Amino acid sequence: MFILNKKHELDFKLRLIKEYKDGNNGYDSLGRKYDIQSSVIRTWVYQFDTFGIDGLISGMTRKK
Repeated sequence: MFILNKKHELDFKLRLIKEYKDGNNGYDSLGRKYDIQSSVIRTWVYQFDTFGIDGLISGMTRKK
């Protein structure tokens, strides 16, 4: 059995982050609503807060 790693579009990530930051939904309720693990949403929010929109772009490499 294989588990596929879904790639989500940037606009989808931003929509979920906005819904979370609006304060009407928590990680768990958003996860249930969009059928995605709440930990993934939590990671996106952290990346956005820390690195801005660049933190949400897949495959981005950061130089030390």
